[in-house]
Amino acid sequence: MRTIRKCVICGCCKQKVEVPIMLSRYLGATGLDNRPCNEAELPVVQKCSRCGYCNFSIEGEISDKTRKVIASEEYQRHIKKVSDDEYGDKLQTMLLYLQSIQSRIYVYLLLCWHYEWKKDIETAGEMRRHAVQQMELAFRTESEIRVEEILIYIDCLRQLGRFEEAKETVESIETEVYKNLAEDQLLFQVYRYQKTLIEKRDAFAHTVAEV
Repeated sequence: MRTIRKCVICGCCKQKVEVPIMLSRYLGATGLDNRPCNEAELPVVQKCSRCGYCNFSIEGEISDKTRKVIASEEYQRHIKKVSDDEYGDKLQTMLLYLQSIQSRIYVYLLLCWHYEWKKDIETAGEMRRHAVQQMELAFRTESEIRVEEILIYIDCLRQLGRFEEAKETVESIETEVYKNLAEDQLLFQVYRYQKTLIEKRDAFAHTVAEV
């Protein structure tokens, strides 16, 4: 990943601050749960040095509700605490104001991958469980769910060792997969590979390159 530093206007406090900007990322062979090939390819999280607002981009308007959360004692306590894990802390702080289910899923997965690379397997598993809970909420409340989202859900269940749930989910979408996807399509091949991994009760991380 290549980054530069640039001055931007914070969408929360409207002050001019310097933040890192991502120029490029090398994704390589991502995991079946979309995990990047290495830790350096995780997206940059910007932080306003004035008000503490954290996001992948702090430019642009934010709601008054979000601004109140950022100004709150709880948010400021989180963002100002001394820690040797600035990246994880910024992501955790974002969860205090994020309302979108899809955004919360993404941040929980980022946290999961981040802690996996830090060898904190217990916390990584906790973050993956949170991501699964958010995915299940999305399945109940959102009108359109893409096959790739279900496949990521299946992979998360599998990596958590929840093989029966993963198997049930695989079986529930089998008709749709065979009806709408050709055998040479990547999503079909991922689906078939997940079935094999679940049958073997394999809870290890695997990449798309293995499919």
